[in-house]
Amino acid sequence: MNEKPTDEERRSSSRQKGQFPRWGSKTIRPEVATAFLEEMTARNLMRLLWLIIAYLPISLWFFFYKRASLPDSPVEFWLYFDLVLAGLFLSLVVWARKSRGALGWKRGLVFAYSAYCLASMTGYYFSAYSEYGETQIYTLGIMMVSVLFRLPPREFLLLLLSNHAAYIILLRSTRPGFEQGLAAFVSGLDTLVIGCLAAHFLFSNEWREFLKGWLLGERNREMAAANTRLRQANEEMNEIMAIAAHDLRSPLINVKGLFDLLQDDPEWQKEPYRRVLLESSHACGSMLDLIRRLLDAHAVEHESEAPYYERLRATALLGRSVEKFRMRAERRGIRLRTELPCGDFEVITDALAMAHATDNLLANALRFSPEGGEVTAAISPREESFGGGFRIEITDEGPGIPEKERPRLFRKFFRGSVRAADGTAGTGLGLFIVARVAANLGGSVAYEAREPRGSVFRLEFPSPDLSAVRG
Repeated sequence: MNEKPTDEERRSSSRQKGQFPRWGSKTIRPEVATAFLEEMTARNLMRLLWLIIAYLPISLWFFFYKRASLPDSPVEFWLYFDLVLAGLFLSLVVWARKSRGALGWKRGLVFAYSAYCLASMTGYYFSAYSEYGETQIYTLGIMMVSVLFRLPPREFLLLLLSNHAAYIILLRSTRPGFEQGLAAFVSGLDTLVIGCLAAHFLFSNEWREFLKGWLLGERNREMAAANTRLRQANEEMNEIMAIAAHDLRSPLINVKGLFDLLQDDPEWQKEPYRRVLLESSHACGSMLDLIRRLLDAHAVEHESEAPYYERLRATALLGRSVEKFRMRAERRGIRLRTELPCGDFEVITDALAMAHATDNLLANALRFSPEGGEVTAAISPREESFGGGFRIEITDEGPGIPEKERPRLFRKFFRGSVRAADGTAGTGLGLFIVARVAANLGGSVAYEAREPRGSVFRLEFPSPDLSAVRG
């Protein structure tokens, strides 16, 4: 036996079909209906305000015109009443727009003014008939209220029918030619129908547009909440990873140290013990290197302190990193060169952060360079300016980066399809660390293919704020 769909299922089905529930439907949540009424009431009050501002000068002109043209004749009571009521509504609207809450009272104010507009235009129609004959004042009143104000269909229909009932009664009592009830009822019915249709379509259109915006906002809020949860989960995973990496480092160092000690013992120099110890020590070293990279990535990703800027010589800055990899390059027959195209000069940077960046770039360059190849580390002033800004370029003769992989090159844990020349596996963290260090120091990192083969990684850093420089 099939169960009836719930309200949420019906709403979801309507969204999927691109349909919206009609006003008054039971599927509309109360908070949505209230939000729509608040928005519509605020717009109605604005329209009401502008209508009074536009209408009041006309009434004042007519009042003073009567006083000037007919100074001895008394001014009709309805002129005084019209001006007083317009001033009263103007004051109430200004106060209502500034006040918060009281939605029912604000809606009542709009409803009351709509009723007043209909009643006054109907009264004008009958008062002007005896002097001017048939006019369109009654039609104008209905269309004015239908087009200007957005009232719920039932309320608006009740308002129009009540006004039309009064119109029929006045018509039969003031127009001798309309004694027959049917003729009186039919008179003005076309205006009533057109006014109802116009009000219905305008209200429905406002309701659909509001629902579109509401659903879009709801979707955005859901996505924001999901993003927050994902961000929190990611931060928790990062913290767990950092804690695990930190706690694994000490026992791994101890294990590697034990393996190294055993390698010095003559009894363990024989095969296959010697090879097992060598491979075990190498495995521990690889794991320690991975842990170091994980901790470095976590550190640069959650950097909260300002950079520690200091003045350094370019040769010293680049030389520290180059010397770290000198022995590794010699073991594989790779020439590791340092270039200073503009000679030695002074740079202003965070030495520790720069070491993270240049070390990772040099490590990558050596991994992918073939035996007997060449890796060049060059440093020069940025834009030929000696104000502290500088540029570092690490060049290798490796296979380069495939074009389709370049957009993801600096993403966390991204490992390309090109295999390293030394056979080691990458972690996908080196270039991510470089990019984060560059961003933290206000600089940038870029990749450029080298002809006929190879890669160029370029770090650029602007001149920092000299007030932040220490030393």
